[in-house]
Amino acid sequence: MTIRPNKAQRIRDQISELEGTINRMLARPQSFQPEEVEELRSRVAALKAEATPIPQKNYPTKARWKKALSASLAGALTDEDRQVLETYQEAPWARKDARLAALYKSYHPSEGMESAKQELLYIAQVLVLCGLPYRQPKSAEGAPLTHWERSARTAQGEVRLILGTLDPKVGLPYGKDRVLLSWLITKALQTGSPKITWDTATDFFEAFGLNTGGANYRWFLAAWKRLANLAIKIDRHEYGRGEDWGRLRVVIEDYRLPTPREQIQEATGGVRLPLEAPYAAELGAKLFQELQEGRVVPLPLPVMREFQDEPKAWDFACFVFWRSWVCQKSQQFNSNPVARISWQDLQLQLGSTDKDAKQLRKTLRAFLDRLRIVWPECQAGFESSTLVIEPPLSSLHLVQTKD
Repeated sequence: MTIRPNKAQRIRDQISELEGTINRMLARPQSFQPEEVEELRSRVAALKAEATPIPQKNYPTKARWKKALSASLAGALTDEDRQVLETYQEAPWARKDARLAALYKSYHPSEGMESAKQELLYIAQVLVLCGLPYRQPKSAEGAPLTHWERSARTAQGEVRLILGTLDPKVGLPYGKDRVLLSWLITKALQTGSPKITWDTATDFFEAFGLNTGGANYRWFLAAWKRLANLAIKIDRHEYGRGEDWGRLRVVIEDYRLPTPREQIQEATGGVRLPLEAPYAAELGAKLFQELQEGRVVPLPLPVMREFQDEPKAWDFACFVFWRSWVCQKSQQFNSNPVARISWQDLQLQLGSTDKDAKQLRKTLRAFLDRLRIVWPECQAGFESSTLVIEPPLSSLHLVQTKD
């Protein structure tokens, strides 16, 4: 595979710029963490690999891969189909999402192989309907906003989510903060207690495959403070009863962060003394009660890990997983198993401010293509501008529930 001259030059420029940054960092080692240098070296290595021409080989096309998947689902696999399913990860179109391709076998074990143990992540159901903002909300003057709202429509009525910060200096959570919030909810449900403790930020980094460099550590502390000052107001209007009701929930009632000395110890790989307290948080009592009552959506952690840096893809994935499960339940109870979400409702729910609707649909279609790499049974797609979701083929969900 050849690389276009303009793209090749851009890659060379990026490599040169990164190598210059590395040299400057090495000249002042006291100003940087070794992990930051290693991260830049990894990026240089990745760019060099991208610039290296790939030998021409008869890789299966995406269309051929989809045909092999259809044969697999129909139980009519040929030897050629099996070879396609075993080798498609090497194809150029699949390299971008190689980790998703590798996850396919985890969720589709060969005959005689046991399924891998489920790694789950949980998210509050209301945050599937109305998630956190993608970017930091700011006023026209550029000052961080102290409150922000988002709405969604369901078959039962309308939902409005209002976020507020208890400390205007901290600001509202946004972007990747939704990943940390889901992790906190998951830890609380796994331990059966609203009180959560952990030793270091590394616990979170390991769960999502992040390095422990200074940039990630600084983001972790900032995101933590934003979530610790978050209050959520949920307003609902039900169509049938004409009823209005609302709830106010504090996300974190109590918390403890390391002292500045402990933060320096952790960031530099130091060891905390045994008597020193770890990180600690206590979710709001009413919020935790609702989570325990089942107002959560279980998600496949290995798959969500791949979208942690893409807030829009993260929210869309949560929605597709959840609505696919709802459609499956509707089918079991002889109700309409097909969900049709208008473009207006979808934009409202995603909180998208994209003015180019055609480009946004293209982005969402591309995301669905990526999701089908690991979950080809997914029956979600666009009919014109309407999102249509049906139960997955063979009733195969990536999260296996007991009910």
